[in-house]
Amino acid sequence: MTHVGTIPSESSVQVFQRAPKERIGEIDEPFLEKLEKGDTFVLGGKTYTFVSVKGMRAYVDPFDGMPTIPAWIGEMLPLEYDSAIEIGKFREEMDDKMEAEEDRAKVMAWLKKEYRLEENAVETVFSYFLEQKRYAGVIPNHRRILVERYCDDMGRQNIVFHALYGRRTLDALSRAYAYAISIAYKTNVSITINDNGFIVKVPHKRVDVNSIGGLVRSATVEELLRKSVRKTELFKRRFRHCAVRGLMVLKQYKGYEIGVGKQQRSSASILTVAKKIADFPIVEETFREILEEVFDIEHAKEVLKGIESGDTELKVVETPFPSPFTHNLVALQASDVVLMESRRELLRELHRRVMEYIEGRTAPA
Repeated sequence: MTHVGTIPSESSVQVFQRAPKERIGEIDEPFLEKLEKGDTFVLGGKTYTFVSVKGMRAYVDPFDGMPTIPAWIGEMLPLEYDSAIEIGKFREEMDDKMEAEEDRAKVMAWLKKEYRLEENAVETVFSYFLEQKRYAGVIPNHRRILVERYCDDMGRQNIVFHALYGRRTLDALSRAYAYAISIAYKTNVSITINDNGFIVKVPHKRVDVNSIGGLVRSATVEELLRKSVRKTELFKRRFRHCAVRGLMVLKQYKGYEIGVGKQQRSSASILTVAKKIADFPIVEETFREILEEVFDIEHAKEVLKGIESGDTELKVVETPFPSPFTHNLVALQASDVVLMESRRELLRELHRRVMEYIEGRTAPA
């Protein structure tokens, strides 16, 4: 009777610099869930490395470099699987028309009539597809995943998965591939993700992209995800939610409300014991919530089964710099330290490089 409600209590987490020890700001719990040790993010205009968390306090060190985690969460709803498949079908149809060498005017007339687009939008869409096809040679769609590798100006490998299966499915696939790569090559990796794909950045070691598809299988993806999230703040915070719902952690006691910080400390103590017990119900419920509600494990398995059966093509290309379909992901990587105007300049520079490369490759000898 004193424990009514299943909506989890959430609060802000205070952020402290370790040396000198001082409070520098606060972040929301949902943002903390995404952080892992070594991740870098921007707070108050400065970049910090996430070190640890104790209760409702996060500890960081100053960092001189690019962040790996955007410091904001977009208000737009993430792209869902069904909508992503429809976008993939549109890409496939556009690709078929371009493969058939239909003249530009005919394809643009089809776009204008079928999708009721104005002239400028038609021109932009067609040019976007044409530049991607001329540069990378491949238009990814719902039945073709493009794996693109390029090295950035600092020599780091960027492995881009162009995949249209919805944000939650990509969340699952990106974590699984990143974890598998980190184990196979004994290196740290970072992830950048949007609705159209994700980038796995590898600092130094060279990854064999031609065999990368075999690192994650439909039979192993769930186990990889379980291992990848087991020690994360995402798991610890979600365990608290499940423990509260399971009446293992109290919201109120003798008429007094128990704060989120105390709830978190109590759940951490319970987790220390519970994780040693095989198939402990609250632990299993935490995994279920993460795999099915935060991620989309079922569609991730479906995508991997398609790759294994050959129904979904996995095409690998190497490019000297990002292809047009990658530009938004690259801009997202730099979103915390690059101003909006500078981000436009970055996109213009990437586009200039692509066009110079295309024109140079097609110029007569």
